[in-house]
Amino acid sequence: MATYASLKYDFGAQLSGEIPTAAIADNAVTLAKMASGTDGNIITYDASGNPAVVTTGSADQVLTSAGAGAPPTMSTAVGGGFSSMQVFTSSGTWTKPSGVKTIRIQLVGSGASGNHSGQGGAAGGYSEDVVDVTSVSTVSVTVGAAATAGNTVGATSSFGAYCSATGGAKGASARGGKPGLGADGQVNGYGGGGGWSGTGSGHGGTSYFGGGDHDSDTTREYDIGNNAYGGGGMGIENGYTQYGISRGGLVLVYEYK
Repeated sequence: MATYASLKYDFGAQLSGEIPTAAIADNAVTLAKMASGTDGNIITYDASGNPAVVTTGSADQVLTSAGAGAPPTMSTAVGGGFSSMQVFTSSGTWTKPSGVKTIRIQLVGSGASGNHSGQGGAAGGYSEDVVDVTSVSTVSVTVGAAATAGNTVGATSSFGAYCSATGGAKGASARGGKPGLGADGQVNGYGGGGGWSGTGSGHGGTSYFGGGDHDSDTTREYDIGNNAYGGGGMGIENGYTQYGISRGGLVLVYEYK
């Protein structure tokens, strides 16, 4: 058998040198040079058990098996899915929770109020968007306020510059109010128009989140506001001074890790 006077080894800058002759038994020591690693790297091995590959990893990656006899690979970790939700019924600021990477936004503008000539107010428009917030910390949120005076238009809701929806319009001569409309989102839609029968009262427009006020020809249910977020107010039959108020807008933010 062969003998060695010495055996050099090299495991990178931190560990290298020469094994003294006296410490080497014939064929008792087998050393292989290992590839240099850095933070975020993983050393993998070939079929013979020798260090063979240094696979570069990064944040949020996982080591994935490539099957028998093949070195593993790095892949992007699967997200944690839905994590939390923030609900805005009045204007404020959305602040990203730790670890959240993507959000889904749904919002409606506020409805218009009805009037005392029988025309119902229209509902606010609808918008929906999905946003990568990896590099975003906060976003300004505007929620359209309810129309509480007679024959008053609704107000716009928005989530920063990402998406918005206008409020419903008030009724006019011989028709109910025209609906609001969403903008800038991946999905944008109208609210429901206000009602008018031609001779009597008209219901408030239906929003994405539900119905508007029912119609009424009496003073008993004046100002009742039984409408969903963004819904329009009812009209009151001509001859009364009352009207139905609308419902304010809504902004929902679904958060995903």
